[in-house]
Amino acid sequence: MRLAQAAKYGHPAPAFPRARCGPRRARGRVFERLAPSPDVAEHVGALPPTLQQATASVQDFVTRTTRQPELTPALFELRLKAARRPGLAQVLSVTLDRNYALNTGFHLQARLPGGAPEGALLHYAVDGLLLDVLTVSINGCRHTDQVVSKLVRRLLGGAQADQPPS
Repeated sequence: MRLAQAAKYGHPAPAFPRARCGPRRARGRVFERLAPSPDVAEHVGALPPTLQQATASVQDFVTRTTRQPELTPALFELRLKAARRPGLAQVLSVTLDRNYALNTGFHLQARLPGGAPEGALLHYAVDGLLLDVLTVSINGCRHTDQVVSKLVRRLLGGAQADQPPS
């Protein structure tokens, strides 16, 4: 949808208008804008590895993501487009794999409960939550704190923290 049409019908402007930003640049910008602040990264591993800390970490991510509500749908749209365009899929998968590895590394460095398998489950669950919160919702949920708390407790509650590689 063009910018003028978007404004006319009350839609937010696209996160990355085609005329100014191609897919390679767009995917990089999405991840840059969603990255945690340096002070969050500074404390990784310094806090006790508890469910409360895991919950706070996931809530921080959800808050950062929903604070800029156009970014995650733009990434979902880019991923859908990549499913139809093998060249884009090849380029995008490198970025997605790198960011997934960074997320898993963060989880391990922070000594949060669980390891890579639990981190993957949490990733899938949070992606679904964000899809629901940032698009047409199945239940109108806009308050994510309780949902995040339940997700973390159920997915990581019985898990022990894996130790990061030395």
